[in-house]
Amino acid sequence: MSKPAKLNHLLEVSLPYLQTLVGIDGNSLNPIWLRKFPNLRKLEVRRCLRGIIEELSHAEPISEKLENLRILSSIFELNQTIRMDLSRYQKLVRLRIGCEMKKLPNADEFPPYLIKLTIAYTKLEEDPMEVLKKLPKLKILKFGPESYKGTKMDCSGSHSFLQLEMLQIRHLWELEKVIADEEGMPKLKQVLISQCHRLEMIPEKLENLRKYSK
Repeated sequence: MSKPAKLNHLLEVSLPYLQTLVGIDGNSLNPIWLRKFPNLRKLEVRRCLRGIIEELSHAEPISEKLENLRILSSIFELNQTIRMDLSRYQKLVRLRIGCEMKKLPNADEFPPYLIKLTIAYTKLEEDPMEVLKKLPKLKILKFGPESYKGTKMDCSGSHSFLQLEMLQIRHLWELEKVIADEEGMPKLKQVLISQCHRLEMIPEKLENLRKYSK
């Protein structure tokens, strides 16, 4: 039996106690099969299909226990005609989005208790901070290659990133300016910024933390 055939056979069988499913190719995954794993805690999908995003965004979560979700690539372009809504995943605390989507979900479409968010290859066109600064539990935020195509990030505001402790920005070739003030990010402890060759403006608050984070 070929590997794809074996995978299809595995996924066609209900595995109610399965907790980890990683490295799975979206081409080999019927989205409805995700509902065969009610105890799933960690899911990693590569080459994600539109139907998988729609199933994850369904009114009923695929697993009430899901804690870690990684969407590492896609073979379609996520845009405003399809939305990712993970707001019903109460235990989802780690999320990695690694597929092109141009625009982030709204703040109220993210998991309500999200602690760690990693973004890469999303090619966002709007400042992601406008949405992400509103996430109430977020402690770790990482931007990787091609995550944002804009020139400015605004982290300022008295209600901005109230729990954020670590900010990492890497390989954003177009970024020129990061804005922050004394009110925003009150718990920030670590700042890592690298490979942002056009970046000219870094607030003193971030620069001081950056020195101690190396």
